[in-house]
Amino acid sequence: MHHLFTSPFAEDLPLLQSDPGSVRSRAYDIICNGQEIASGSIRIHSREILESVLRTLGMGIEEAKLKFGHMLEAFTFGAPPARRYRAGIDRTSHRVGEDAKARVAH
Repeated sequence: MHHLFTSPFAEDLPLLQSDPGSVRSRAYDIICNGQEIASGSIRIHSREILESVLRTLGMGIEEAKLKFGHMLEAFTFGAPPARRYRAGIDRTSHRVGEDAKARVAH
C-alpha cells in the first residue's frame, strides 16, 4: 500500500494479515508523456480497516488509540470516502523550466 491511510481494495482486505505485500492501494497517478504530473488516493474511512492496517504494522490497540485515537473515534460516527488529488508542481516545474535545482524522486 502507498501509506497507512490509503484505502486498500476491498477484495484485498483478507490479505492484510496473511500476505500484506500483496495488498493493493486505491491510489492513482496522472501521467503525461511518461511523466507523473499528479497523484492521489482514496483514504481509509472505516475504523475496522484502519485498525486492521495498524495491527498489520505491529501496532497494538493501546498504541493505536494513543497515536490515532482521534481518527478511530471519528470513524465510529461515519465518514465519507475522502479522495485526495494533488498536482506535482515541483515535478511539472522541473520538466517545464528545466530547473537544475529541482529533482525527480523515484
